[in-house]
Amino acid sequence: MLADDATRRGLCQQCCSLFSTQGLRKLSATKRFRHSILGTFPDRPDCRFCSYLWTEDLIGHSRAPYSARCLRDLVNRASRSARQKKVNMLLASWVFIANKSEGLGLYSTLYPAIEGRSASEDDIGGIFIIVESDSGSLLWQSPHELRLVTSADDPCRIFTNLRHLAYDGLSADLETSLNSLLRTCRETHTLCQPSGPALLPSRLLQIYRDNTSSPRVRLRVTSQEDEMGLYAALSYCWGGPQLLRLTKDNITRFQDDIVDSNALPQTLKDAVIVTRLLGLEYLWIDSLCIIQDSVQDKEREIGRMCATYQNATVTIAAATSSSVSEGFLDRTAQFSTRYPSCTVDVSLGAENAIPHDNSSSISLVPPHIQDTENFPLNKRGWTYQEALLSPRLLVFGDLEPFIRCRTANAMSQSPSCIRYMSATIHPRRIISNKVRYGRDGDVESANDRSDELEFLWRELVEEYTRRDLSFPQDRQHAITGIVDFLSPTYRDKCHFGIWKSCAVACLLWKVTPGRESYAITDLPTWSWMSVTGQIDLDYLVYLDSPEAQIEWDAEASTHAMHIKCCVVPSDEVFGSMQAGGPDLIAETWADIHSSSGIEAFTTVVSFPGNAKDLYFLILGRGTNGNMTALVATSDQDAVYRRVGLAELRGSDMWLSKPRKDVLLE
Repeated sequence: MLADDATRRGLCQQCCSLFSTQGLRKLSATKRFRHSILGTFPDRPDCRFCSYLWTEDLIGHSRAPYSARCLRDLVNRASRSARQKKVNMLLASWVFIANKSEGLGLYSTLYPAIEGRSASEDDIGGIFIIVESDSGSLLWQSPHELRLVTSADDPCRIFTNLRHLAYDGLSADLETSLNSLLRTCRETHTLCQPSGPALLPSRLLQIYRDNTSSPRVRLRVTSQEDEMGLYAALSYCWGGPQLLRLTKDNITRFQDDIVDSNALPQTLKDAVIVTRLLGLEYLWIDSLCIIQDSVQDKEREIGRMCATYQNATVTIAAATSSSVSEGFLDRTAQFSTRYPSCTVDVSLGAENAIPHDNSSSISLVPPHIQDTENFPLNKRGWTYQEALLSPRLLVFGDLEPFIRCRTANAMSQSPSCIRYMSATIHPRRIISNKVRYGRDGDVESANDRSDELEFLWRELVEEYTRRDLSFPQDRQHAITGIVDFLSPTYRDKCHFGIWKSCAVACLLWKVTPGRESYAITDLPTWSWMSVTGQIDLDYLVYLDSPEAQIEWDAEASTHAMHIKCCVVPSDEVFGSMQAGGPDLIAETWADIHSSSGIEAFTTVVSFPGNAKDLYFLILGRGTNGNMTALVATSDQDAVYRRVGLAELRGSDMWLSKPRKDVLLE
């Protein structure tokens, strides 16, 4: 009887005992189940669970490298070390199945009780694999739990609140779940308020709710400056020139005609479907709500980008699509690793007896993550501010859709094998908790505001400049929404990426080596917006004391920056070195990393005879005692253009020089 049952279930007798009602309840109570000797696991290839533990990846997602990811790896690793004694000890050790139910406390706080039910006293949720010597010494433990997952109507749900990944496109259950999560956020999350009707953008797509098989849309121009309502916004990758876009020639037709959504590119069509599913009448899409061939309209609407995304009831993030033609509801592209699982039958009757009409099953799954860092949407420059400014972000990932808001980093349809940790979800919503500052005045002193803004701005700029822009000239525009949000929050002004309250610190940017960078025309050289490439603002953190004073012209759009600082001609630096003095240059960084630009900069620094046109503008002292300086050229008296950044030794000798008033363009 026992052997027949084990054969029918594809399990050994020990696993039959474990995966039964009595076995799981015992595991929940005692926290440990002694399985068998490690060396016997390869002898049971017909037991699906033993074979799984022996050969498959038990760790799942992890940032740390592990040489042993299954039981077989333990033995193979010891064998490679040619220490037979260690191999014999491992083969004779015991394998335990351990329950650590307290690790699931996280889920009870992030997710509502499934079917209105709290976790039962038998709840296990996850198991750890432990290897111990015969004397009880710990030899190995799986760093992550194997998660116990089952369906909502399975009798085994008493042992776990975790559910199978159920996303397979839109469904009635998903519609109910997403609307419930959005309602919870809007009604109960303090940081996500206000959540009622907000000022509408100047144009919106109106979605008609009729009996046609597919939604129909029409471009609607809203009342000037006073119409309130609820709407969704779309964040997506264009993927190149748009075949369908709003222009001066077709705007009247879009306003007059009702268009079948089937005529839209797939991503836009999917967004219309989701907007209707969420019960919203209006949808904002940049390509169809901004006149794309009107410079004046684009400037006006880009200037309203902060309000457009902040006022949206929800922003739909087409995260896995790299172009408007791909869509996001029926995506097959995979960005997240899917790890093998093991599904076992569970006896619900007397131990080791399985009534055929009363069976159940549980799947054991390593932890997964949504690999959001590699989603196409998170590689684009324009979409960065869209993710940060939106109060609610409905992200359509490759494993399942989930919601991010200012209160919760992630909310999904139900707890599952996916781990939603802040460190693994991109981009970090680092300005979410700053929303209250504008209302409550939490940052009291100017110094406090400046210090916090420095650290915040560093992360914002570094993340933003990692992303790609189709047109480099957009670098100053695609972050204006964030600037417009931060300015009233910190009571500060930003000029081309340099904040007035911490201007010296913000000037200490450098271009990260490794990728080509080149100048962007018509922008001031002192701004990181004037070059392509990833920006590093590490020196902002290490600035100990500013030694320069900075002012701008009254006109905010001017490129001129007035600096009062010590100006050191390069021949003074290199002349000392040529005369046998100390090496005064600790490090230098060129702003231009092209074949011509970096060669010119390196030549000047390496060969002092060519350095007569270079100047070092001393900005401040670092925590290591060295001075940081802009490296600049000068075409006329007291007018300079930045070409790089340098760190100089010998701080006292530079600060003893008189300060000059110079103009940096």
